[in-house]
This record gives sequence, structure tokens and C-alpha cells, in this order.
Amino acid sequence: MVKPVADEDFYALYSDIVDGFVEYGTREDFLQIPPGEGTSWLTKQRKILDRADDHGTSSHAFNEPDHMGWRDDVILIRDGRAELRRLPRADVRAYLQASRIDSDAAFNALEREIDDDEPPIQSHTIETLTAYRRTQNGATT
Repeated sequence: MVKPVADEDFYALYSDIVDGFVEYGTREDFLQIPPGEGTSWLTKQRKILDRADDHGTSSHAFNEPDHMGWRDDVILIRDGRAELRRLPRADVRAYLQASRIDSDAAFNALEREIDDDEPPIQSHTIETLTAYRRTQNGATT
């Protein structure tokens, strides 16, 4: 969960599968209990949102303190596409709202992460998660 702007009641759920945001809304929106869930789900969701309020992200950071938190002015997103783009943190809400109208145009308006002559770079979230899992499994390489 990412809270792009500290003083706004707006949160966006980031997926490392698509390297992009998959849902957004207010705190109240994210506290709507889905069918089949109960108070333990609600308690967990409140903790996630509280962490996003405090750090700008609910991430525990996989070796990068506050990854996608307040220290990051730009979030790299792929949004299910082949290349990464730079999404300024302050523009997350506008980007997501524009994506609902025309996702390709919104994505194409973002700055590329690399030069056109360079091959696409790997997602920082996948690389970081892979490295974290290796350290948790006791692997050194």
C-alpha cells in the first residue's frame, strides 16, 4: 500500500506482479470488509494503512528502508507493460484517475526510466524481492 501524499486521504495498492497499482481509494474504501472476512482481516488492514500513514508505504522494504515511502519522489512502474516508467509520487492519484479513462495514454505520458537505446531494465521490486528471498533461505548467491 502506498500513500502518495502525506496530508491526503488517498491510498494506492501496488502489485509487484504487474509492477503497478491495481486499486486505489480512501482509507474508508480500503476498510470495507470483503465477504467472508471478519475482524482479524480488518485489524490487519488497519495496520497496513497505519504503516502507510507513517512511512508513505506499508512495505517492510525487502532490504530497502521505506521502499516507495516518503524518501522516494518517483515510483518506477511497469503497469503490466515491457518497460519501466517514472511516476512522480505527487502524481499517483492523477495518473490512476487518467488510467481509468485511457490507460495507454496515461502510461505513455510518463517519462521513460532509461534511454531509448538501452534495453529495458529489470523491475526493482522483483529484483529486491528475489534477493530478500535468497537471504531468507540462507543462500549466498
